[in-house]
Amino acid sequence: MGVVHKSEDVSPSPGDHFTPLFAYKSWLHIWTTVLLVWVLALVFISEIQKLSLFQEKSSISPNGRKTFTCQHGPRECKANIMHACVSKHVKDEQTRLNIIECMIKINYNEDPIEAGRKCLNKFEENFKNVEKCATAEEGEELHYHMGKMTHDLEPRVTFIPTITINDSQKHQELILKNLVKKLCLVLTGPTHPACGVLYYM
Repeated sequence: MGVVHKSEDVSPSPGDHFTPLFAYKSWLHIWTTVLLVWVLALVFISEIQKLSLFQEKSSISPNGRKTFTCQHGPRECKANIMHACVSKHVKDEQTRLNIIECMIKINYNEDPIEAGRKCLNKFEENFKNVEKCATAEEGEELHYHMGKMTHDLEPRVTFIPTITINDSQKHQELILKNLVKKLCLVLTGPTHPACGVLYYM
């Protein structure tokens, strides 16, 4: 599953749009991913600070080792960890989203680490830092934290994708049919340029 959200440590400037949006989804649900990446990266990039993915279940063994169970198996967990490390170590939001989109496009045919290497190199980001994160305890901690956020959501997620706006799960049908329209209805401040162009799509 996944989340798109404004980081808590980012404060909007006067007049800025600021609408926390969370999207709980699976890495391998490609139509959902295309929807979110396209809309959020190309239309509302200024509203987004972080894009991350969540696993289905996690647990801690007696020796402290974290284990994960993902909807589509171990490979998806590995991809989610790689994704989480990209989210942490790539600071520029546009570059981060470009890398995530790149990884999504090739991840069906590539090992997640190899997909990350290709995409990070493509956008001239440091692969070694991300690889170190994804293959060590740091990546597991990020993945575990995201899983906890998933399971702390109230009410619990029962359908994928689930998108919350301003901490509300209301109007899922409209959100899934026309996310841009819903965002335009709830955004505060000056009218977002995308709302005039894409509002009625």
